[in-house]
Amino acid sequence: MGNTQQSVNAEQVSEFLRQHTDFLIEQPDLLSELEFDKSPEGTISLAQRQRQQLRQKNQHLHDQLHALIDNAHSNAALQQRVHQLCLRLMDCHDLQGLLATLMQQLKEEFSADEVSLRLFYSGEQKPKLPPVEGNIAELHADDSQLKAFDHILAKQQPVCGRLTKAQKQLLFGEK
Repeated sequence: MGNTQQSVNAEQVSEFLRQHTDFLIEQPDLLSELEFDKSPEGTISLAQRQRQQLRQKNQHLHDQLHALIDNAHSNAALQQRVHQLCLRLMDCHDLQGLLATLMQQLKEEFSADEVSLRLFYSGEQKPKLPPVEGNIAELHADDSQLKAFDHILAKQQPVCGRLTKAQKQLLFGEK
């Protein structure tokens, strides 16, 4: 038996495609099998470069989306812990129970290494705190040590961030 396959050269394929410009549109499965990435060493086509950039941008957006989702989960968990803390504090019957619960829950549920609570009072008479374990103290509103917190107290809003050395010293001493 002889070879029944006819040999086709590149020129004939090119001519066929010129005459049948819709051939690859009608044969989409063939189009997906063709390799267009072959180019001389050290060069890259514009289409390849665009595809590469789009893949990188897609990966970056994918990573950002996952970071936002992770952050949303963390925020939801934090919100739940704050809600539970509020419920536990509302269940307290007296100041001693409230302070003990607050200190314990902040350490345990929020993984705080240290907790410091400063209660401010004004007037001449210093209030008497109930006996509670923890770093709790009363300070007169005019106490000079509070100068380190002047800009924070002036805002009268919650503030997050790092403490200065003077603020750390007032709240935590040598710890």
